[in-house]
This record gives sequence, structure tokens and C-alpha cells, in this order.
Amino acid sequence: MFAPNWKQTEKGSVISVVLDCLVHTQTMVVGLTVPDSQRVRLIGEISHKVKGCRRLTALDAVLDFSTDSVDLLVTDSTMVVAYGLSPASDMLNLVELCAGVSCSSVGLTSAGFHHIGSVEWRPKLAKLHGTCHAGIPVITGDITEPSCICPATVRIAYLCQSPVLIVECVTQARSNRFVKSILQAMESQLGYHLTEISLRLEDKWAARRFHWWVVASHPALGPIHVPDLPKSPGLCIRDLMLYSRQWSSDVLQELVLTSAEEQLFTLDGSNMRRYIMQGDGKLPTGLHSWGSQAMECPCGCRQDSVSTL
Repeated sequence: MFAPNWKQTEKGSVISVVLDCLVHTQTMVVGLTVPDSQRVRLIGEISHKVKGCRRLTALDAVLDFSTDSVDLLVTDSTMVVAYGLSPASDMLNLVELCAGVSCSSVGLTSAGFHHIGSVEWRPKLAKLHGTCHAGIPVITGDITEPSCICPATVRIAYLCQSPVLIVECVTQARSNRFVKSILQAMESQLGYHLTEISLRLEDKWAARRFHWWVVASHPALGPIHVPDLPKSPGLCIRDLMLYSRQWSSDVLQELVLTSAEEQLFTLDGSNMRRYIMQGDGKLPTGLHSWGSQAMECPCGCRQDSVSTL
């Protein structure tokens, strides 16, 4: 993930690496890759301002071997990003990846972070993001594409030398073998400190959602403690909704499940009664596509699934 297999990577391959700089000339920077300390010559047109920085990231450089080191060629498609000593205030700058409408940034902003941008690959959600967060730039693109400054969530923290990475996912990801291997690589190869916690929304609110969070912090910062949510488990739906709203007939018609949707809801052998809202209980929390399993999702993330049943 963080270090190419230099012996097996073919000449002409396009790669992205982080480089600790040692010396430079007008047309070249010599340094060692992070974290595997491979001697590299970065060759091509590079800004003199960039050359004065201690650490660089080269995105989409072209591999060209030489006898005693590795040569990386800077082309028109290569982006070189430099890192120097940053002010402490930059630590609170926030970019949300896989943002959707960027709800996480609302909570993080209230905690003191500065939301400076987002990345979302679905155009409809990116457009909605602009409505919800006026003035905050959103890049519509895939975070696995370096043109979007992104090579997948964990790798972008490495390539962009982020001091802190916050990951939120379903709790099943915590025991997933692939996810665990990626985080372990971040810890063992890059020295990041990992703090994990699972937070239960029902302990604080009248709805159920159980999600896993990871805070990965740079070695210079040390581990960051994440406290449990304060608990007020007695809160139920009736505390927030004293009565059920009376909807118009056209709205109710849109909410009625089709037979195909009912079939999908009960594929596990359960009964539709489990989805009935109980005033003295907790509200099950569905994702944005919860009510459209048998048809194309309005946001465009999934096509019609009836034909795949």
C-alpha cells in the first residue's frame, strides 16, 4: 500500500510516493522514499519553491530504473505536493472523503474543525452538498484517482501526509480481515497511532445506530483518546414525537411499499411488524436507500434491482 515492489514494478509504470528530500539540482531532486527508504531521483520540471521543502509527494510519476537508484520522471500528468512546518491552526482543517451530503462535517465543525472541502463521486449528492454547505467546495470524483488528490481513504492520509485521519464505518468492518490488514499496515509501516471505539446512538438518542470509529494520528502527535458518548438511554421516540403527522394521500401513496419491496424486506424470514415504529422504543435508523431496495435509488448509487432477484 505505501511502498511499491520495486523489483517487480515494470519500467513505465505510473506510481505515487512520498519522498524525504536530501539534495536538488535545477532538474532533479534526490531523496529516500517513505517508509521503505528507497533511493530515488525525481527528474523533471519542479518548482524551485517545492524543491526547498523537506518532504514531497509525487502523484503519478513515471518509473524509469537506473543502475544505482530508481528514477521517477515528472510528466505533464504528475503532481508534486510539498510539505513544510505547518501552523497549529492547520491541524483543524477538515476535508471529508466519500462525503455524501457531508453530515460528519457538521458535527466536526461544532467541535472546532474548519470544513474546507469535500470529495463525493455521485453528481446528485455532490449537487445536494452544495445546497447544504454553501461556499464549501466539493470535488465530484473518485478518491482512488490521483487527479482528485486521492488514492483511497487510508492511502490518501499517507500521500497527503495528514496529521489525523478519522474513519467511520459499520461495526462489521472492525473484524473484517482486509480492513484490519490495512490499518495494521498504517500502524506498523507509518507509525500512526490508532484509537478505535464503537459508539451506540441509542445510548444518547431515540434512534438506533451502532458505528465503528478509528482515529489515526501521526507519530509526532501520539495517540488521541476518544471518550464514550454520555449516556441517557431512557430517551424514546415519544419524547421527541408526541403524535404522528397526518400526511396527504399523495404522500402516503409514495410511502406505501410495493410487493417487490415487501419481498426484499422479508427475505430473511422476518415479518414486516419488526419495522413498525413503537412510540416507547427506539427508531431503527436506515441508510439513504433503505426504502428503495427494489428500484433505482434516487441518488443514482444503485440501478434497478428487480431483475437481479
